[in-house]
Amino acid sequence: MVHTTALLLAAVLVAGYTSVSEGHDEQYSYHQKECLVATSNRRECGYPGISAKECKKRCCCYDPRVAGTIWCFHSIKEDNKECSLKPNDRTDCGYSGISAVECHRRGCCFDSSIPGVNWCYYSRSQDKKQCVLTPEQRRECGYKGISAKECNSRGCCFDSRIPEVIWCYFSKEQDKRQCALRPKERTDCGYRGIPAEECYSRGCCFDSSIPEEIWCYYSKAHDLHKCLVKPKERKDCGYPTISSEECHKRGCCFDSSIPEVPFCFYRKK
Repeated sequence: MVHTTALLLAAVLVAGYTSVSEGHDEQYSYHQKECLVATSNRRECGYPGISAKECKKRCCCYDPRVAGTIWCFHSIKEDNKECSLKPNDRTDCGYSGISAVECHRRGCCFDSSIPGVNWCYYSRSQDKKQCVLTPEQRRECGYKGISAKECNSRGCCFDSRIPEVIWCYFSKEQDKRQCALRPKERTDCGYRGIPAEECYSRGCCFDSSIPEEIWCYYSKAHDLHKCLVKPKERKDCGYPTISSEECHKRGCCFDSSIPEVPFCFYRKK
C-alpha cells in the first residue's frame, strides 16, 4: 500500500513538473522555431524589464535567459516581412557607424550588406507612423522638386500628394533627436515672430513653448556642420567676454576650448 502511494505521488510530481515546464516554455516562447534569433540580431519589441505576458500581447518572442540582451523581440518571420525594404525606400533610424545592436535596441532594421545606403532604418510599420505629419509640421529635408529617390537617400520621408507643401521632410524620430536642444544651446535660424511653417521650410526646428527664447533654431546636425570652422578662419561675432547665451542669440557659434582665438564666431555660409 505504501509502495503504491509512493508511486502515485511520484507520478503526480512528474506530471506537475511537466505541466509547469510546458507552461514556462509556452510563456517564454524561445523554443519556437520563429524565435530562434541570435541575441545580437534581436529587434526590440518592448522595453527593458517587460514581462512575458506583456510581450506576448504584442505577438513577439520572449527569452530572458541572457542578461543584458533584448528579451522581447520580433520573430524571424516578422523581421523578414518588416525589414525587406529596397535601399531607396529606407528611412534613416540611426547615424553613420551605428552598430547592429544599438540599431535593434531602437526597434529598427539593420542591413550593412550594401555600402553607401542607410544601414539602420525603420521597418515598414514604423516608417508609416514616423512619416505621418501634417503639411504644417514638415521640416524641410531637401529642396523644391526633389525626387523620391534623392529624398530617401537622405533618410527622409517623401509625400508628394499635396501640392505647394514640403514633400521631402524629416521623420518624427529625426525631429525628436535633432531638435532636442536647451534654450542656451540654440542658434537662431529666423527672426522674432517667425511662423513655424516658414521655420520648417528652412529645415530648422521650432519650439515656442518658452517665451523670450529662440523659437526657430538650427538642428543638431545642421548646427554642428556649420560651426566646424578652423580656429585661424574664425571671424569674430562678439567680444572677449561674451557669453555662450549672448553669442547664440546673435546666431553665431560658440567654442571657448581654444585660447587666443575668437570664442564667438560666424557660421559657415
